[in-house]
Amino acid sequence: MVYIVFNKKFVIIMLLLVIVTIAGCNQIVTQSAHVPSPYSEYTSENDSIKEKNISTKFNWIETHSFHNNTLYFSDLKEGNQKWFTYDLLNDELTQKDWRGNTRVEQSIPLSSKERLDIERSDSGFILSYYTDDNKRIELTKALKKEDENYFVRISPDQSHILWIEQMPNAYPQLVVYHVSDNKTYVMQDINVTSITLDHFMNQVQLSPLGEQLFVQPFIYDTSTGLKLWRLPASYAVWSNTTNVIAYIDEINRNKLFLFYPDEDRTELLYEDLKETFIVEELEWNNGANFIAFATGLFSNDDQMLRYHEIHIMDIRGGYHHIENEINSNPQQISEFTFSPVGSLFSYVADTELKVVNLATGQAQVVLPQYLHIGDPFMIYTNDWAFYLEDNQIMMMDSRLQPKPMYQSTNHIFDFYYADDLQKLIVFEAGTSSQHLKVIPLNESDFKMTSVGRGPL
Repeated sequence: MVYIVFNKKFVIIMLLLVIVTIAGCNQIVTQSAHVPSPYSEYTSENDSIKEKNISTKFNWIETHSFHNNTLYFSDLKEGNQKWFTYDLLNDELTQKDWRGNTRVEQSIPLSSKERLDIERSDSGFILSYYTDDNKRIELTKALKKEDENYFVRISPDQSHILWIEQMPNAYPQLVVYHVSDNKTYVMQDINVTSITLDHFMNQVQLSPLGEQLFVQPFIYDTSTGLKLWRLPASYAVWSNTTNVIAYIDEINRNKLFLFYPDEDRTELLYEDLKETFIVEELEWNNGANFIAFATGLFSNDDQMLRYHEIHIMDIRGGYHHIENEINSNPQQISEFTFSPVGSLFSYVADTELKVVNLATGQAQVVLPQYLHIGDPFMIYTNDWAFYLEDNQIMMMDSRLQPKPMYQSTNHIFDFYYADDLQKLIVFEAGTSSQHLKVIPLNESDFKMTSVGRGPL
């Protein structure tokens, strides 16, 4: 499920406990002369910016997305917002004229040249869809916002866009836009007033093709608004690629089921026969063959939730890996993430990031540098993992051995990498301005021996 409940950045995965900058690592990594320095830096004083007729000094950078090797970001200075794209493969920085008579709050690139904009006007928040020929389709003038969050979702295949509309002096409505036929459908039978922000973030989901909608506990048809099924679920997660929903039973919360809407079929995947229950934290891998979940128990001492085990299971059978957390007894587990190839899996236990090689069972704990609330601690490409540690960009392969890729005396607050692993984009904060730097990566950096392909 591609979903967006906007915070400072468009891709949000809420971290519940982390509130301070974390630095250090359980394994000390010495600095190396091999760590590269930037070959291209963009600020107002740099000639390469002036050659592109962009003279804006980066004052307060906000990154929004990275899509098809292109970074979308904005710069805010004295109340004025300017938008930029940076093509990492072609080394092209371009200023975009996306504002018009409104202020663009968020801009989300979709497939090809399409995008979705959230704009602030005098009367509210406008949601607009831009086609590949830059035709603007205004979806609503009354997009619901709570605090810094917008109630918007996009189906994984980007064929359907969902939002909550809050017109003045009217009840809120849940609306689905079908991109292919340019039609909107109001989901009349859904009690939108009962959908809280937390409920929207966790239990309002579009199917992989957008044809069905899950609003706990019902599944609806997005073209007719009709209820199709009721899931007896306390928590459920739809796969991004396959029409299957994993859900925890609503009574004892000790059973994990799979529901296949196309077949109207349910099967039991896992039953916890201990005193623990399955916690509301489920994550599918990209191929929808593996799922991760956690079990825990409320402590008799303080009635606080304590996590006991992390499970990774092949829904086809034959593989079930368990990470035991009973000794550490974490109170928070989040950020379940599978690497694209499938050898690595990571999660955050309280303030520690744990990385597991699913092929060998080997695990490594690191203490990454805190970025922003909602940002992932670890970023994967194939079976390489990148993370920040004490203003160093670290890389880890399937042997789980950290290696510094780039370090800075400035504060690194964001980074992205090219699909071909030839370059990194790094954002740093200096004393008086913020900088975009492009870092070359050496082919030799990726010759670390790989251990197993993993079960995925």
